[in-house]
Amino acid sequence: MLTGMFFTASTALIAIAKIGLDVWLVGRLGSSELAAFSFVFPVLFLMLSIGRGLYIATASIFAGANYIQGGRVNRTALLKVLTLSLLLGCGVSVVAYCSLPWLLGLMGAGDLQARLDEYFIVWLWTVPMMFLSANTFAIARNLGYIKLASALTLGATIAGALASLILVPAEFSGRPLGIVGSAYSTLLTSFLSTAASLFVVFYFSRARDANQTETTMSALLVRTSRIAFPVLFSNILAFAFMSYTTRILAGFGEDAVAAYAIIGRFEQFLFVFQTAFVTVAIPAMSRRFSSGNPGSGRAFAFGAGKLMLAVGALLALLLMVAATTVADWAAPTSESAALCAFYLTYCAIGTVFQGIFLLATTALNLVGQARKALLCYFLNYCVLSPIVIGLLALPSAQHALGALAACALVSGVLACCYANRTIARQHAEKAHEVGGRRLSSV
Repeated sequence: MLTGMFFTASTALIAIAKIGLDVWLVGRLGSSELAAFSFVFPVLFLMLSIGRGLYIATASIFAGANYIQGGRVNRTALLKVLTLSLLLGCGVSVVAYCSLPWLLGLMGAGDLQARLDEYFIVWLWTVPMMFLSANTFAIARNLGYIKLASALTLGATIAGALASLILVPAEFSGRPLGIVGSAYSTLLTSFLSTAASLFVVFYFSRARDANQTETTMSALLVRTSRIAFPVLFSNILAFAFMSYTTRILAGFGEDAVAAYAIIGRFEQFLFVFQTAFVTVAIPAMSRRFSSGNPGSGRAFAFGAGKLMLAVGALLALLLMVAATTVADWAAPTSESAALCAFYLTYCAIGTVFQGIFLLATTALNLVGQARKALLCYFLNYCVLSPIVIGLLALPSAQHALGALAACALVSGVLACCYANRTIARQHAEKAHEVGGRRLSSV
């Protein structure tokens, strides 16, 4: 399990390096193109959050039911889950396309909106594939093929990176493709990873056995919704938070927005290890929680949290040491470089606690405490958000970034304590219930 976590984290790091490559290539085209790129990431985060909800739901359903037996997955259940995700992905793409003018205007895109429209017309085709792959990778890891799933992602990402090197600087109609070229390379990456993961799960599937219960489409939809929708609603709060933050930083000038785009990639560099650990841990936690022993799942989650904290702190320290060099390399102007160096020196540790927050809320979802997980998000983004609203009164972008990092640290610690207390209480109640049954039987 531990080697699978590190292999997945390393593979995910390559995926983030691909995004970092795109940012660097786009940054070479000027601050305006890079500033446009910064408005992409809140929307990307929202879509990835929906996919994460589907991943958690699928991992939980296929771990708790008898859909996987003898290293083979029930093909009927597989087809139904994939159909639901495909329909959802197409619907979300259409809604997102129709809502883009309003969303981008709300985020303060201004003159960059036309360029962003060109990007999203291409990129939104990846959404249905993103949702399909959330199912297929969750099932592949439930089958035990953790490293194979990560290897598929690695191959697709390398192909996408090579495409970015060609497409981002390529000229079309007298101007570089820029962020549109990045959208095409992302589309290629999504297609390759989705196609490969579909092949794997269907290869290891078989027709339903006589001893396996038949599940209707509506029943699967209900079971998926119970986990996926709370995750979606909680991440809508996060999306609103990120969008408003982007708008606030836009008030400090184009260099601040460009720096925020670069900072987002460094945050992803740190966050990728956190999410990789959570991704690999979800099937194992699902099996432990569904076995009726919350204490086992709690102990596993606590161990994963300590590992995430140690690795994240080490990476944050490395970025702190190399802050000035990395910022000068990544930023297109001296002003944006100064902002990046400030963040890497003083604020990067906050991202580590974003990963702890993710682990804690995921554990709450897996034990059936979706409302309490949603409460954690509400407290984070609706109670702590007055701090962000107060950023409007702060004198500089450095102060704004520092306040954001402090919010991430506080919310991560509080969510971890709350999740640990909730699961411990549930474990105690379960033990008391079992003890009562034994006494009554005697």
